[in-house]
Amino acid sequence: MIFVFCLFINALELVAQSNPSIDAVGDGSQKIISDTAHHQIASLLKMKTKWEFSTNVTLALSRFTGNVSRNLNDDPYLIMVRKIDADQGAAWRLGVNGFRTNSQSNFPDRVSSENWASLVIGREWRTELQQGAFIYGGIDSRGIFRQSHSEATQFNDLGQPIISITDAKEYGGSVGGICGFGWRFQDRIAIYTEALLNAQYTRTDRTFSVNGSITTLENKNNLKIVPMVPIALFLTIKF
Repeated sequence: MIFVFCLFINALELVAQSNPSIDAVGDGSQKIISDTAHHQIASLLKMKTKWEFSTNVTLALSRFTGNVSRNLNDDPYLIMVRKIDADQGAAWRLGVNGFRTNSQSNFPDRVSSENWASLVIGREWRTELQQGAFIYGGIDSRGIFRQSHSEATQFNDLGQPIISITDAKEYGGSVGGICGFGWRFQDRIAIYTEALLNAQYTRTDRTFSVNGSITTLENKNNLKIVPMVPIALFLTIKF
C-alpha cells in the first residue's frame, strides 16, 4: 500500500514538471507563428507594385475608328514611367515624346531634317474611387526642343551653284498643373486621360542664308498660358 502511494506521489511530481515544458513549447509556437505572420506581411508589402508604364493609345483608337488626323506630336509625352510611393497614394512621373525625320528630293536638290523632343517630370497625388475609378492631380514641368534644317542647291545661268539654307530652332519649357481621371480593368491594367494648364516660355530663332550670306528672319521670346483638354488616352500597366 505504501509502495502504491509512493508511485502515485511520483506520478504527480512528473506531471507538475511537465506542465512548464508544455507552456514553454506553447509560447515558442506562438512566437514562431507571430514571426511567420510578420514575415508574410513584410513580404506582401514588398510585393506591392512600385512602377507603372504608360503609353499613348490615341492614334491606335483613331485608326480603328477611321480617324487618322490625330497628331501625337501635340502631346507632351508619348510614353511615361511612374515611381509609385509605398502607400500607393502618390507617384513621381517621367515622360518623353519626340521624333526625327529626314527627307530628300530632286529638282531642285533639297535635303531636309527635323528633330523634336519633349521631356516631362512631375509629381501626382491619387484618390481611389469606387468600381475601379480614380482621380489625380499634380504638378508637371516640361522641356521643349525643336530644330529644323533645309538645304537646297540650284545652279545659275553660268552653272555656278546657289546653296540656300533655312535653319529654325525653338526651345524652352513650361510648368503647371495637371488633373486626370482613370479606370482600372484590374489591379495592374488601367486607362486614363488628363488635362493640363501650363505657363510656357519658348525662344524661336530662324535664319536664311544664300551661299553663306546669313539673314535673320526671327528672334522671338514667347510667353503664354497653354491649356490642354483631355484629348489623349493612355494605357497603363503596373509591374
